[in-house]
Amino acid sequence: RTTHFPKILIWSLAMFGTNAVLTPYMALRYNTPIPPVKEETNKGILARVFGWTGMIVGIIALVWGVMGRPEFGDLVERMNYFGEQLMTNRLTLAFCVDLLLFSLFQALLLGAVNTRIGWFRFIPFWGLALWLIL
Repeated sequence: RTTHFPKILIWSLAMFGTNAVLTPYMALRYNTPIPPVKEETNKGILARVFGWTGMIVGIIALVWGVMGRPEFGDLVERMNYFGEQLMTNRLTLAFCVDLLLFSLFQALLLGAVNTRIGWFRFIPFWGLALWLIL
């Protein structure tokens, strides 16, 4: 809705930082007047770079979480450890809540954009990356 915010900073913090960045951003955006609807244009190079970067970082994180450091056990042992951490460690719980909030905000924000591929918004993180790429 506005062009006064530094896109690179906000996108970097939102995609690779924490979801706490999106709440103030959405609050600042709330009272901004809605510009007239125009035809959807092609995304710029910045969107594609962020999309590919997010996709690569996300895939590496997923592969590392499943296969990295084999001395930490197989997938079942890792999931058991994660479940234990989720029940006993407040930081792990806070991070999971943050991921849930990110998913909800992503669905809301991408849903507000007129797009022909609206189902991407329901795929946490990778949906945002795909939407930026395409």
